[in-house]
Amino acid sequence: MSAAISVRSRCTRFDVASWLLLAGAAGAVNGFAFVMCRQYVTHISGTFTQIGLESNRLELAAKSAALVLSFILGAFTSSLAFRGASGATRRQSWTIPLLVVATLLIALAVTGRSGAFGTFGTEATLDIRVVVLLAVLSYAMGLQNAVVTLATDPAVRTTHVTGPATELGIQLGAAVRASGRERREAVRAASLRAGKIFTFALGAALSMPLARSTGYLALLEPAFCIILATLIGGRSRGPGLTVVDLQAA
Repeated sequence: MSAAISVRSRCTRFDVASWLLLAGAAGAVNGFAFVMCRQYVTHISGTFTQIGLESNRLELAAKSAALVLSFILGAFTSSLAFRGASGATRRQSWTIPLLVVATLLIALAVTGRSGAFGTFGTEATLDIRVVVLLAVLSYAMGLQNAVVTLATDPAVRTTHVTGPATELGIQLGAAVRASGRERREAVRAASLRAGKIFTFALGAALSMPLARSTGYLALLEPAFCIILATLIGGRSRGPGLTVVDLQAA
């Protein structure tokens, strides 16, 4: 079997800008959680690893399991929002879930500032208040990741970089093998993946000094990015940049 480039969907520059903002927001949330208590919340591969490593310590394993279940619950919630949606309605259905994510982050920032989750950066990972904070963050990221996945074809992921990094390598390989229009499309697709990886890392880099200086209020920054991404994504009106994937042929 040979690999052929297939145009799977078309998107506008507004779409791309919103995806990059969402990736940056996820990176910021992950950076915040790491500064808070050395925990990641925007993806679950590492959390599953922790469950295995902590299997001899029930409390730690239960905490990690709670984060995994919260992420899955967020994805489940987003699927309910898209039930029966199709076409343009499907694209528009991401507005409310993303605003819910932003609202959750703002609520955590305000309640955290008021002392609801204890002193910022204490690393008391078994404190029930900290577990609740991490679980809500994980839920929000599961909701965000799934809602963008459901709203796009091919599916776009915004809360982790393993998939985009894999796709980046694939598209770079396609660009080397292809020529003409196919090469240009592969380069565009690779650029999108590279952009998501960069903005995710940038969001994390910016969140760390912000979290150390403002504590819980650092969550306002990714909340603003998500609101902005929602507004920008809502301006999308038809075809623009071509998003391509490799497909076995």
